[in-house]
Amino acid sequence: MAFETIPLELLDEILTCYMSDGSMFEGQEKRLIATARLALINRRTRALALARPDIWRTIYLQWPEAVVQEYFQRAKESHISLYLDTFQKSSNLNALTINSNIQRWAHFLASNMASFEHMELYIRSGACQALSGPLTTPAPNLQTFSLTLGTGQLNCKLFSGVAPKLRSTRLDSCMTFELAPFVSLSTVTLRMHQQNCRKSLSNLNSNVLRLENVTLVGSDSVTDIPSPHQPHSVILPFCRRFVVKDMAPVSVRRLMSTVSLPHLQTLRIHETLDAPESLPIAASLSRILELLETGFRVTPTSLSVEIHQHRVIVETDGMPSLRYDSDWHSVHGLFRRYDPRVPDTVIRMITSILSVPGVRIGRLAVCDNIDPSVQDSDDPSALSTMGMNFLWFSVFRGFPDIETLEFSGHIRLPTMALDGAESLTLPRLTALNVRNTITRHESELPIATLERIKLKRKLKLWIESSNSELP
Repeated sequence: MAFETIPLELLDEILTCYMSDGSMFEGQEKRLIATARLALINRRTRALALARPDIWRTIYLQWPEAVVQEYFQRAKESHISLYLDTFQKSSNLNALTINSNIQRWAHFLASNMASFEHMELYIRSGACQALSGPLTTPAPNLQTFSLTLGTGQLNCKLFSGVAPKLRSTRLDSCMTFELAPFVSLSTVTLRMHQQNCRKSLSNLNSNVLRLENVTLVGSDSVTDIPSPHQPHSVILPFCRRFVVKDMAPVSVRRLMSTVSLPHLQTLRIHETLDAPESLPIAASLSRILELLETGFRVTPTSLSVEIHQHRVIVETDGMPSLRYDSDWHSVHGLFRRYDPRVPDTVIRMITSILSVPGVRIGRLAVCDNIDPSVQDSDDPSALSTMGMNFLWFSVFRGFPDIETLEFSGHIRLPTMALDGAESLTLPRLTALNVRNTITRHESELPIATLERIKLKRKLKLWIESSNSELP
């Protein structure tokens, strides 16, 4: 069938499939090329594309002015997703042109705020003053708003407090913004700095906000979060999902001492370790569990552990479910040989769930993603120096109620640890599942050791890589 004879209904479906390929539209340059070409194929395709406002509704304000206006008109000046990064390569532009661009952006924002449903702004300090005024313009149809400001300052009250449909906002700034006027907000992401923390947390503690998803992002500094004046004084009664990112252990502990989350369903913590001399007490997971005011409304029964070159991830089910991600990049190079503080810290992370009254873990999944060959490298990570055989042996000994054990990643060392453990270790174990293994060849799997464990412990063994159960 010739392209010119394709029925319009089918051609419209082709356009829909074309627009659904997200990889073609990543970034301003790709989107401009991928959408503009639709008006250049032939007259039929051009007419069909121009009749579909959804194709043109994503606009990057740093595009040439004529292009912005053309897309805005084709989109019928409504339901716009607007992106702006005010960074300009000053080596290619003179000061007059740079200022002209900033003024053009400011005018477009102020004149068309009612057209925007989604807005994502990266404002560099040089454009803050000019854009402060436009960002006071009421935004009656805005649903999501993202602002990255860095160290710049906006002298404004966002949208003059008028954005009745705003449901999600991300504010990456050392400034504090008043959130109470935006009563429809349910999702908030805030950057936490020493200079804005207390006021930002106070703004979350509003009687009119019904925030269900809260993400607080630190700067890996011990000063991100100050000590609370009163424990659990910031109450988030509607919060179901609470996420903490890029915070040092002391900041995580202070934050969890400050907030009260009575209806929490999901807790996600990304913590960055600080100075090595504090390693025995730095990791915060046990303290986080203590600071959960309501504890677990549904007791966890399953625990998964992932160990990577620079990360330890511990995850539980239950209510709230918990994912704790301990980032060790900052201590890379400080441990070039075995140091008992490293495995001691990791073992405490993994077994801390047992400190919660009533918890009985029946399923343990361990993923060892540390290539054994890196232990002998000239630049080992802290986690690769700790002796994985000993680590897994200690972990298994700490969980007497495990019935199902799962191995993935590099399984040789956890398999050796289980094989060498006495019968009193994991006395209730009835099933061992092996999946998603990392080997150069399936022949490298420790099949003989797994068979010996199976016979010795009289358990059910499943090896997913070969899609078979050993008889």
